[in-house]
Amino acid sequence: MSTINKANYICYYNDMVLLSKPQQVESMCAEITFYNKGVSTMVVNEIPFPPGTGIAFDGKDGQLDTTKYNLRFIGSGQNGAFVIRKCYSE
Repeated sequence: MSTINKANYICYYNDMVLLSKPQQVESMCAEITFYNKGVSTMVVNEIPFPPGTGIAFDGKDGQLDTTKYNLRFIGSGQNGAFVIRKCYSE
């Protein structure tokens, strides 16, 4: 296997987490996706998403999203929001 020269690329890693409690999610990445895996309604910055739906904020290479997203849930049942971030490596 050959060695890759990272200087020729914009390097990133994917950070994936499942959240079940209301909280502020700091982006600090190129792209971020929220996906409602639970049975209650997920709310991102006051926009509701029923189970099985979500939203993605895509940036171009070299861009950095610094938004602080407010995540909460309404309704009864199990909460679950997948948050997937594309973060730049150093």
